[in-house]
Amino acid sequence: MIPLRKGAQYKTLRKLGKGKELIELTLSPQARKKWIDAPVTMEAHLVTATIKGQEVKLLTSMTDHKRYIGADIAELYSHC
Repeated sequence: MIPLRKGAQYKTLRKLGKGKELIELTLSPQARKKWIDAPVTMEAHLVTATIKGQEVKLLTSMTDHKRYIGADIAELYSHC
């Protein structure tokens, strides 16, 4: 789980509910250089939440939105 970087390139594949999306993320050349076997794109679960008064967009590879609830992901991140 990481915050989404500003200017990140992604395409929404499906809305999963309020503040939740399944996205296709385009990896940067720098990321692909660090991760040798990285694909050009990958699917991720994007959760938008307000934490400590600020809107935060969180990425996770846990794409099953029924098993991994967006509110739970945001709650875990707020403790970091």
